[in-house]
Amino acid sequence: MTQGPGPGQQQSRRPGWAWAAVACGCLALLLVAAGGGTLAFVLGTRPDRDASPSTSTSAGSSSSTSTSSSESKPPETAPAFKVITPLDEVSLNEDGLRQVMETNPLTEGTLPAGDACELPTPTKKLSGDQLEEFLNTGSGCLASVWGEASSQRSLPWDTLDVVVYDWPHVPTSECRKDSFEKDYPRVCNLDGKIYWPSDYGASFDAKHPGDLAPLLLWDLAFVQQNTLMWQSSVGLYYQHLEDAIGDDAEKKDDASRRYLLQNACMASAAVMQLPEGSRPSTDLQQRRAERQNRDPDQKPSIQESTVDAWTATGAESDGDLSACNTWKAESSQVE
Repeated sequence: MTQGPGPGQQQSRRPGWAWAAVACGCLALLLVAAGGGTLAFVLGTRPDRDASPSTSTSAGSSSSTSTSSSESKPPETAPAFKVITPLDEVSLNEDGLRQVMETNPLTEGTLPAGDACELPTPTKKLSGDQLEEFLNTGSGCLASVWGEASSQRSLPWDTLDVVVYDWPHVPTSECRKDSFEKDYPRVCNLDGKIYWPSDYGASFDAKHPGDLAPLLLWDLAFVQQNTLMWQSSVGLYYQHLEDAIGDDAEKKDDASRRYLLQNACMASAAVMQLPEGSRPSTDLQQRRAERQNRDPDQKPSIQESTVDAWTATGAESDGDLSACNTWKAESSQVE
């Protein structure tokens, strides 16, 4: 596959439902959409659904494989995972690629506890410079989780710098100017930066001034999943899977939902591995998922209850990545 839009290429789409579903108000949840079949989650692509896993148990705890996976009868032994680049050829068929997604190194093991974080605790909206300083500090905090986790799995990791800018004054970068969006950060893995619109992210709530810092960190964790998927090459395997699926819209939507929900779960798990003073409180998690905090005009393609369930699963996983393995979940759990 050539250097097409991928998690870090010309595509930093954001599924719109993501924010509405998992975050309060204008928060945008996730990140890393790769390939043309992405849902309407955070990166401006697509997602939604119905029967969802219980938030009291692991959403990905079911040992059942998806209907499409079981019908396609994947090989008994999963293909060996290796880090690839956009220029590498991948000879695996659809079944083999599904097996890679089910068994890649980010579907098992435990995330390490993050280092102590000296994050500021702003009580009012941050200026551009203040926001940039906060986000880069937060990026370092999250990197203490994903950097160590990647090293343990022999996967590359390089922390991207955050650059805050005022829309529509798009900074010069290696990524195309027309790939930037007013209402979502542009993750440009080509030049190692996350370009963050100054008006994007958590809104200051006078009723809960202490929420601003953890909400910004939570936003950043979702956006940073783009980097994780790109550098680990899991996102590239996902693109190859979409290509292998071809024009089967039902299969493509199922794969997109699994990919996005897994990212939401993993981002939530990573945030909760940070020290207590940095991660979102239980009260904040509950308030963030309250329906009254959602945008009633959002049209998700993944049910809000499903997003909530997987996000809660990540938060309650104690860093267990197998809990976030959506590729082994039943279809009803990712609708």
